Amino acid sequence: MILADGLGHYWSGLRYASKSLSIQEYILTKAFSHWLSMVSNNEPGLPIVSVYVSEKDIDQLLQRPPISTKRWKKGKVMFHDGVLRDAKIRIRGDNIRNWGFFKKSWKVKLKKSQLRSDKIRTYNLVVPRPNLVRELIPYIFARKVGLQVPSAELVEALLNGEHYGVMLMIEQTDENFLRNSQFMPVNLYKAEPDDQGQLNGMSYDDLFFGVGAWKQLSKNNNRNNDRSDIRSFIRAGKLGIGVMNSRRESDSSLEAWAKFSAFQEAMQSWHNSRYVNQRLIIDDYRGL
Repeated sequence: MILADGLGHYWSGLRYASKSLSIQEYILTKAFSHWLSMVSNNEPGLPIVSVYVSEKDIDQLLQRPPISTKRWKKGKVMFHDGVLRDAKIRIRGDNIRNWGFFKKSWKVKLKKSQLRSDKIRTYNLVVPRPNLVRELIPYIFARKVGLQVPSAELVEALLNGEHYGVMLMIEQTDENFLRNSQFMPVNLYKAEPDDQGQLNGMSYDDLFFGVGAWKQLSKNNNRNNDRSDIRSFIRAGKLGIGVMNSRRESDSSLEAWAKFSAFQEAMQSWHNSRYVNQRLIIDDYRGL
């Protein structure tokens, strides 16, 4: 299959065996970055995030994408507070839009001793889709209505000192995210068909059909991690017997789902659906 994006052309065979043939895009982007470095001014604009990682490490990350993109490399990062921090850096995501073009999406992980004031440890620098406002607003709206949502903002990225363009900087959904959201380290699950690479039939079209698509991102160390909670949740949904089939089920569970359902209807956003990009917190302490 041939995928075309402007001057970029990509030959895609197997899902894990794609490579870029976009020589034109590479040359034009380099020339544009050089021009920007000459004409740019020092007037305040978007917050600047500078990422530093060696060209050799970047080449290694792209040797066999998306498998090779998950190997952390040592680097540096500087946010808009002006502090240069040590970091682990890699390319983000399985989807070809994260790594197949000249502009890549990145994941940056700080040392615990070098966190910023927001206490976030892992950031995603995501290549935005064409409509930047539509991309950012759902995060802002979700926070306004009281949903648990990662921190997100638009930034201007620099890679090894060269302009890299506008990117969406998003907090990673992990144990650190739970703590920042005033949760204990409870079970946090992620459902994404692309992560599995082997789902088929109804499981691929509906992530709530079974547990095969659900991956644990954070664990409650005070309980047996046999995934019985997510199994009970999926079973309860199939049987229509409640949001959570739990002895501690409360109105707060229904309120959370009502808010989320209203959010989806109001935003009409591509951010998630029954078959892509789902996150679920199961909190035994609150029965939620």
